[in-house]
Amino acid sequence: MRYSRKVNFLVFFLFNSIKAYIYKNDKQKATEYLNDFSNLIRTFLNMSNSSFISINDELKMMKLYVNMEAMLLKEDFTYQQNIDENIDLAQTHIPSLIIQPFVENAFKHGLHHKEGKKNLTLNVFSAENNTIIIEIIDNGIGRTNAQEIKNIEKADHQSFATTAIQKRIELLNKDRNLVDVSIVDLYDKTIPCGTKVIIKI
Repeated sequence: MRYSRKVNFLVFFLFNSIKAYIYKNDKQKATEYLNDFSNLIRTFLNMSNSSFISINDELKMMKLYVNMEAMLLKEDFTYQQNIDENIDLAQTHIPSLIIQPFVENAFKHGLHHKEGKKNLTLNVFSAENNTIIIEIIDNGIGRTNAQEIKNIEKADHQSFATTAIQKRIELLNKDRNLVDVSIVDLYDKTIPCGTKVIIKI
């Protein structure tokens, strides 16, 4: 299966998360997490069979995924979706699972390391020439600080999400320039304060 490695990663992610809840004797949280994970995997597998899906379906999957990640953070996490009302979400299609790897990186490299309030924003709007623009904005520690942590931990490999999405975009752009991705480092004066990913489809 095309996404079997990704599913294996999510299973590993689930196992460690449920262990953490059980160690804290939080069986209710562990059960909730397992239920959410079941829904996510079912949705993930259904979507992985299609090269393109509606924005509506992609956003539904993202809510499931973000809810799971949010359970591992403290209560000071907020998630916001801003969707252009001019887009027909049911009829407008984008490459399946194009958003999730970037959101995964926002949590893994930015928000999980941040102290205090954590924010994630997903913007979807239309532009000229039938272009859809998707923005993933987090107020995490930023790529510079994330790289320093990676160096300290001697993690000399790229995350699976990063490698997978790079290969995916190369395939999507093989015959035509379909997807363009740019990453902007956000600063408060000179202090890193998050990351913005811009996907143009």
